[in-house]
Amino acid sequence: MDKKAIEAMIIRYQDEVMNGHNDDLLSEIFHSDFRGETDESALQMETHGVDVKAAREFMVEMRSKVSELRYTISEMRWEGEELHLRWTMEGIHTGTLMGIPPTNRRFTFSYPNRSRFKDGRIISACSDWDPEELSRILQG
Repeated sequence: MDKKAIEAMIIRYQDEVMNGHNDDLLSEIFHSDFRGETDESALQMETHGVDVKAAREFMVEMRSKVSELRYTISEMRWEGEELHLRWTMEGIHTGTLMGIPPTNRRFTFSYPNRSRFKDGRIISACSDWDPEELSRILQG
């Protein structure tokens, strides 16, 4: 596994997919057997599922609830074959999220993520985010 190439791909994912909204690149970045391992039920989103299609739909739905949504990586480190990241998301809460009506407040939220790879693409990912912390942030 070429770890430097994977790190470059993750930066591309951040820049072109998450922030650039070029969702067509997901098929290049996520393995066709991708499975998301994050429990996102607390977000109370309409999107459900764990495959690449669900990941794409989730991003589109999140953008509908958080305007000016932007992600940055504040940490990237390897533990064996697993890449650990710290994502920071920021935006304006403009849609109902976690059952919380829009506050129209700008917010910032950081959370850890770990990903595994197969054939140079993401095969699984899990974000360990704290629903209570995000709820507090959204409510101000």
